Amino acid sequence: MLGSFICGTLFSAILMASCGNTDVHERPVTGYVEEEEPPIKFKAFSYIDAQGTGGEAFHFLMPDNWKFSGGITWALDLPAMPATAAFRVYNPNGAEAFEAFANHCYFWTDNQMTLSLNPPGSRYFGMEVRPPATAVDALQLITLAQARGNRPKLQVIHAEALPGLAKAVGAGNLGEGYVQSFADGAKVRITYEEGGILMEEEIYGVVEGMYFPIQSMYGTSTNVIWYMDYLFSFKARQGELEKHA
Repeated sequence: MLGSFICGTLFSAILMASCGNTDVHERPVTGYVEEEEPPIKFKAFSYIDAQGTGGEAFHFLMPDNWKFSGGITWALDLPAMPATAAFRVYNPNGAEAFEAFANHCYFWTDNQMTLSLNPPGSRYFGMEVRPPATAVDALQLITLAQARGNRPKLQVIHAEALPGLAKAVGAGNLGEGYVQSFADGAKVRITYEEGGILMEEEIYGVVEGMYFPIQSMYGTSTNVIWYMDYLFSFKARQGELEKHA
């Protein structure tokens, strides 16, 4: 699963290439020449996992004058996902930012005895016990609540399923044989106030997991291990998001 979290981080980081408006459009002649926006300069960034492997965990290109904060957190009590990455790449002279959120790992079952010992909200081998959710619901109920729930004037202005996102990152290929996989993608656009500035942000993510049967003396039950991964966002001042993303 460590490879999965790194791949998710790299996918998000690669999208930094689109953090500037690089579309080329023909401009109408209006009697004067509009000034072209200066080209965006990029620099290579490499993150070294000093607390864990000691080697490079990921690298990507970022705008030359932007800053990086965050990194990798190790959770050795979670065997299914021992490390996660969460970071922010931002413009120190503006409000624009790209953010990668930490992945999550959950467990669920229809075995009532197991649920009586491990009710929702508790931990099962380090995984939070929680029923599976669609990507749209998970982004709003989990990611949005945890990452932006305390922002003033928070509003969800659009939520959309993106099955193509899950397919594009190869999600949903966890199971073989009697194990059944599933995957779902989504995006949510929100507005809120931050530091007195009205912000607009679009958050993307994937939910994927696997169902597998468990045979016992009482019959067959189904366990589910599911993940929220490939979680990232773009944000800017309200009304300027398309210009920067």
